Amino acid sequence: MRYRDCPPPASPHENLGQQRRKQQAQQQANTLAPGARVRTTAGMYATVVEVDGDDVVLEVAPGVEVRYMKRAVMDVVSPGDVE
Repeated sequence: MRYRDCPPPASPHENLGQQRRKQQAQQQANTLAPGARVRTTAGMYATVVEVDGDDVVLEVAPGVEVRYMKRAVMDVVSPGDVE
């Protein structure tokens, strides 16, 4: 199959994989809730304490809370997945 035989992407600026990742990130951001265990894009595991607009407050150690943008959350993980 040659390149010219491939169907064009849905948007001239995004391919199908980018659209899928964007949609998954949006769904994940909508499911963030206090108590959820998450992994940030930097690889830090934390627990969601509060969701505030585009921000999320994460507890990274007992009594240590930090504010991140929602898009910095890479995954919502189940308790068995951590360490």
